[in-house]
Amino acid sequence: NFNDTDNPMLKICYAIKTSGTSGTKKTVHVTYSSILPNITSLQRIFQLDHSDVILSMSPISFDPFIADLFLALHSGCALMFIDNSLRFNPIIFDATGVTYMQMTPTLFQQFGIENIQQRILNANSTLK
Repeated sequence: NFNDTDNPMLKICYAIKTSGTSGTKKTVHVTYSSILPNITSLQRIFQLDHSDVILSMSPISFDPFIADLFLALHSGCALMFIDNSLRFNPIIFDATGVTYMQMTPTLFQQFGIENIQQRILNANSTLK
């Protein structure tokens, strides 16, 4: 019965498989009440709206992709995907108008310190 709001299955926003690095792979069911506060907080902190562009660098099987997707949907902004051949090319920051991105520090460091300082996080950066 889809009208049964006490049904725990109706409170699940999405399910994702863990990588299994700490043992057996598991399916994690994420509820709306778990993900929504994160999305609304990120939208508020970075003041994202329809004029913003989110650069999604995570594989679709990784939690940050889910956050990027829901953040774009919630904020009404564009979600940009890039070809793997451009993944660590700082040219993607020169003309795309990317205003938001999230990635692990290890991934970010692969752009190289010079590119990070002079092209990605320079005074003319569109990143918020």
